[in-house]
Amino acid sequence: MTDYERGVEQASAIYKEVIREYVADNAKLLKLVEDMLDCIQIRAAFGRPPTTEMYETFYKRARELGVDE
Repeated sequence: MTDYERGVEQASAIYKEVIREYVADNAKLLKLVEDMLDCIQIRAAFGRPPTTEMYETFYKRARELGVDE
């Protein structure tokens, strides 16, 4: 294996790990958004805006998922 091929292999491994991390973060964000939308849609059905408590709950959930940064 040449140095170039080794370099390509190492870069591929690094990129694959980065992609795995992005996919995991995306799953966390998707879950958070789904939770938020369910709650907001219920409130909207009754003509009520989200409450401060809801925002606090969403921020707490974002921290739990590690997506608040």
